[in-house]
Amino acid sequence: ITVQSIKLSAEMVTVTDLSYNGTEQTPTVTVKNGETVLKKDKDYTLSGALSATNAGSYKLTITGDGNNCVGIVEKTWKLAPMKLNGIRKVENLSKTYNGTPYVELSKNALTFYDENYNPTKIPDDVYEITDARFMRLREDDKTYVNSPEVGGDKTIVFTVTLKSDNYVLIECEYNNGIKTETE
Repeated sequence: ITVQSIKLSAEMVTVTDLSYNGTEQTPTVTVKNGETVLKKDKDYTLSGALSATNAGSYKLTITGDGNNCVGIVEKTWKLAPMKLNGIRKVENLSKTYNGTPYVELSKNALTFYDENYNPTKIPDDVYEITDARFMRLREDDKTYVNSPEVGGDKTIVFTVTLKSDNYVLIECEYNNGIKTETE
């Protein structure tokens, strides 16, 4: 009886993509011959980027054992950035009137939300806040304009710049519910 070795092919291999969560992660690798799942370290071995912490694309190599399974397949897997679906201002702001609409907005004044709209903490060093200012709605044409006065129907707008590839901002929700798509 002659036993035919299984020839590895890219179609036989699936590798799960993952999303950034700040910890080291390992993708699930499955190698199947038809409906039969082959066994790691018996039928094949893995090498290359077997785990990662930061968002990016990684390559791993699946190598047949040389007996039951022959061949080499390279697969790329991704660790996607964490999707942030919103930012909200959470503290009340006040300022002394100085003739400008600009206000200092501290990092603890914001709450970030993940793709499922759950509050999530991201490190202070991966983003910056700029151009925080009060605005008001002009009744005549329903447009927002800068407003040096505080209170009443004022809205605070600001710019958040992400400084890390581990995060991506999908939309930004301001205090009054205005949404701006950023991706």
